[in-house]
Amino acid sequence: MRQSAWPKLGRRAILLPLLLLVLNGCFLHMDVVEAPPATAKAELCKECHVNEYKEWKKSRHSKSYTSDYFRRQTDNYQVKKCLTCHSASPMYKADKLTVRTENVKEGVTCVTCHLTPDNNIGGPLFVLPAHFSEMMDPYYRDVELCGTCHKEHLEEYKKVKKTLTATKQKELDTCQNCHMPTENRKLIVEGIMQYAHWAQDTKKHTFEHAVPPKLEQEWISINPTFKTTEKGFAISVVMSHQIPHSLPSGLFGFKAIDLVISLKDHSGKTVDEQIQTFYVEEDRNLVYGKYFKKTYTFPVNQEAEYVEFKVNRRKNRIDFGRVIFKQRHRI
Repeated sequence: MRQSAWPKLGRRAILLPLLLLVLNGCFLHMDVVEAPPATAKAELCKECHVNEYKEWKKSRHSKSYTSDYFRRQTDNYQVKKCLTCHSASPMYKADKLTVRTENVKEGVTCVTCHLTPDNNIGGPLFVLPAHFSEMMDPYYRDVELCGTCHKEHLEEYKKVKKTLTATKQKELDTCQNCHMPTENRKLIVEGIMQYAHWAQDTKKHTFEHAVPPKLEQEWISINPTFKTTEKGFAISVVMSHQIPHSLPSGLFGFKAIDLVISLKDHSGKTVDEQIQTFYVEEDRNLVYGKYFKKTYTFPVNQEAEYVEFKVNRRKNRIDFGRVIFKQRHRI
């Protein structure tokens, strides 16, 4: 029987990019691993790492320097100590952070985390590189990487984690588990090098809260009691959470958590509502391990059949937010 041509084609499809890798691989993008002050722009990384670039571009990391809020809070960039994180030089295992002098407006950019002191591009995965690389580096799965800038978060996380059950400790083993969700895909999706790569579990570079809604639902607790008084219908709320840092958290940028208490009729229509907002500013946030207690009084409404509690995350003042908790009680 005549041998099929497909196996030969399959071998060529594998051998061709490997040959290109041997001939050109580590010399395709040597400009990526330039040391300061000649570090690469994010657009250069984008030529191969398209998905990661798009995610970073939408993230707060890319706007850490240029956001109006940060500019105002630093008196038009006069508070220099803030710049060491918001426009940081490559910080791989750095004892002291310094301000980047090039491509400053990119904020926390690719080279900030990935350029090592040896002028390699570091990462946690095995890849066929187009530049000098430090592969399979466990540091990129370590909370200490994020804690280089997010020191307050790291200290709070370490204290909280000790109090969690073994199961929840595993679920929240690192910052990356929640803030960099896993996605199976190729690291390189453009150019000839894409054919020398394969899909594997990578991390998204959005850096937003990414705890699955079901998990957040389990970790937020609202215990209400109801009582009709002379003043009206009183709802006493005891609220807490088990997310391993304050809720919301962070030092810069508007962040809020809204507790929405709604009286609903039989059709689900809201007949009355009150909102309690928690901010980072002035320490008006929900601290892990502490209970928030408050009584909300509504006029007695004969149409109300149940009470709905919702918790929304908001990242700006006009955003309705994302619902991370919902609970209903018939009255």
